[in-house]
Amino acid sequence: MNRIRRAGLAAALTAALLLCGCQESTGVRYSRGERLLAEGKYAEAAEAFDGIAGYGDAARLSVYGKAVDAAEKGDYTTALTALRSLGDYRDCPMMITYYTGRQYESSASASNWSPWVSAAEYYDMVSLFRDSRERAENCRKNVYEEAERLGGTQQYAQSSQMLAALKGYADSDKLGKYYGAFALEKENRFREAARAFTELGEFRDAAEQAELVMDRGYAKAETLEKAGNQEEAYRIFISLGDYADSFERACRPYYDLGLLKREEKDWYAAIGAFEHAGSFSDAEQQILETRYQMAVYRREQHNWEEAIEIFESLGDYRDATTVQINETNYQKADWLESIGELDEANRIFAGLGRYRDSEERASKPWYEQGVRRQEARDWDAAVAAFERAGKYSDAKERIAQIRQIQAEEQRQAAEKPADGVILQSLGLTAGAMPE
Repeated sequence: MNRIRRAGLAAALTAALLLCGCQESTGVRYSRGERLLAEGKYAEAAEAFDGIAGYGDAARLSVYGKAVDAAEKGDYTTALTALRSLGDYRDCPMMITYYTGRQYESSASASNWSPWVSAAEYYDMVSLFRDSRERAENCRKNVYEEAERLGGTQQYAQSSQMLAALKGYADSDKLGKYYGAFALEKENRFREAARAFTELGEFRDAAEQAELVMDRGYAKAETLEKAGNQEEAYRIFISLGDYADSFERACRPYYDLGLLKREEKDWYAAIGAFEHAGSFSDAEQQILETRYQMAVYRREQHNWEEAIEIFESLGDYRDATTVQINETNYQKADWLESIGELDEANRIFAGLGRYRDSEERASKPWYEQGVRRQEARDWDAAVAAFERAGKYSDAKERIAQIRQIQAEEQRQAAEKPADGVILQSLGLTAGAMPE
């Protein structure tokens, strides 16, 4: 009986102790969870908080622990979603920034370098938090080293772009401009490259490269010229500016080509070549001369209107507007006269005034028409034609002669009685003549 009583008492004491332990375990468990968080055991901490979700901020600490655990395992999307749901709780804003940087960093590689730059910028926002400063440095170092590697393999444009993105890290600004100068050289922009090297002063071998790049450009242009690629050689020589005889080497072939094409009467090709020669020698004057000769040629082909249009466009070049337009009209009138288009020919000659024998040429057809009308005794038409002939030949004398003939004819007509008057004077009528 005593044994049974003692067993029952022991059971009661055990139950009491267990009950007391459960009541104390909530606070102890919470403390254990916080300790685990501090030790970086985020999954275990979350598990501890899960059992006391209704106690204090244990529920949020559970979410927090699970979020950080997910982030440390590389599941940044899940982690950031959870951390954002906690708002300003504890250090969540800094955690969000930090792990956003980690997310960018994890996606970066040598061929996909821009996430390193983004990661470094996020780490800079929380530079005193955790290892942010070290991570930012490492990200920028990765970009810098990859840029140097690319520069060493002559991938200058890409290298320069990467270094520019580092915004002053180490000597990235100068190194970016250094590789940028080489990138300009690769684009055959040698003078710009030389200027870029010069601006870098004593950085690396920039001063030496400023001189060498012009030599390399000149040599490249020569090689292209010898290979028959005159167009590309021209572009490089032009880009070299006044270096050595680059300008002449660029323009001389086009100037000579312009002369050749003009000899062949390939007018537009000649003009294009002279335009390519730019300000070399008298290329600009040669363009005007080519247009002048083209107008003369168009006139020879009886393309009168185009010839006149070209001469007019030449302004005061040579005698384009003072003589050649008149000469073109004169030749046009001469041609029209030769094919029987007298009215139009006369109109043009008359408009030319005293140019050459235009006045005479304008009057001659009228004179000849007056002679024909005079021979046909069509006095009024003859007089009208001679009057339009003006001072040509003996037009005025012929008018005077015709006037005399007309006056004589009128006098004779006045003196000669009509038939009826004569019959009447004989006492006869037209119907009563003697048989």
